[in-house]
Amino acid sequence: MQKPKTFRPWTPGQTSLLPASPSDWLSADHQVYFLLDLVDELDLSAIVIPAQNKDPRGEKGFDPRMLTLLLLYAYCAGIVSLATSGASERRGRAQCTPAESS
Repeated sequence: MQKPKTFRPWTPGQTSLLPASPSDWLSADHQVYFLLDLVDELDLSAIVIPAQNKDPRGEKGFDPRMLTLLLLYAYCAGIVSLATSGASERRGRAQCTPAESS
């Protein structure tokens, strides 16, 4: 029996990347928390099961829950095309960067 394909680990509360914790940078009512709850409620078996049945060799894929969250967040932010994502990413980073202390 063939081993099912696994995904790269996805831990939204991960504290090893900058910022130390997303909750340090995001307000308690930020839409991403709603989207995290929403993705947990969605039935993604139509995406997950075929992906897990693929050949397990090679590089691990990204978790479909994370990719779904990313897609939903992009739509909520008004990003509907990759052509506009670079500018939006830079704008988002500028908005998330804490103000310098003087």
